Amino acid sequence: AGEYQPELDKSEQWNRGAYIAEAMGHCAECHTPRNRFGTLNPELAYAGTRDGPDGELVPNITTHQTTGIGRWDHDELREFLKFGELPDGEYAAGSMDPVIEGIRHLTPQDLEALIIYLRALPPIDNKISG
Repeated sequence: AGEYQPELDKSEQWNRGAYIAEAMGHCAECHTPRNRFGTLNPELAYAGTRDGPDGELVPNITTHQTTGIGRWDHDELREFLKFGELPDGEYAAGSMDPVIEGIRHLTPQDLEALIIYLRALPPIDNKISG
């Protein structure tokens, strides 16, 4: 709520990435499970959910090595954000399609900032499967 306040102990790029992910992109809205009252569960921020928009599974995008994107390298994350291509050659689908369409229009500097922010998310073990 309110105006974005940068974290002073973080880099300018990290703060720009946080602003893009949290204020502009609202990534947590889909990638964070909600409690029984419909509010985001901050303990599982960005850890994915089985109950995403239209009942979709929404993946864990924390840096967890097995249930998140922790094994993705910098270039793989950039390719995903620009083109929707996953490291295994599959493509994003469903509600993520229009998100990728928007992200691909970020400046190279803003895309880099978003990647830096996402790669700094703490790992949370939260396997999402149907």
